[in-house]
Amino acid sequence: SLQLARRLGQYRLGLDVGFDLGDHQTAMASGWLSLRREALALRVTRRVTLAHDSEASGGLELLGVVETASSERLPETGSGTRLVPGLGARIGASFWPDSAASPFVDLTGAWLIGAATRAFRVGGNDVLTPRPLVFGVEFGIRTPL
Repeated sequence: SLQLARRLGQYRLGLDVGFDLGDHQTAMASGWLSLRREALALRVTRRVTLAHDSEASGGLELLGVVETASSERLPETGSGTRLVPGLGARIGASFWPDSAASPFVDLTGAWLIGAATRAFRVGGNDVLTPRPLVFGVEFGIRTPL
């Protein structure tokens, strides 16, 4: 995950780009479908200083998950890209928050609104439907603006 953030007192307005490193594949007939995800989030968090070199935070976010499907050895492709909107929450910790590059870890949870996006279809069936609730762990570097 890469985060850009702007501090506003005890709050932070942030833009986050996260990369899902999980392997999402579904076997179908004589082939398979795979899915890649990248999450884009606009968030507001409240931060609390734990010590001079660390802080905790919690916040809410508007989320868009970009999903790209690709297929192998299928009569229909089922491939494409879609944007799945959602709402999320996160708690986390960062270290050396006043430095130019601050390492962080966040625990996230999100409600994805799959009905608001198009389906990937193979053989007339919906495949790789978004899960309504997703959870994750993010590690990365936060850079202040």
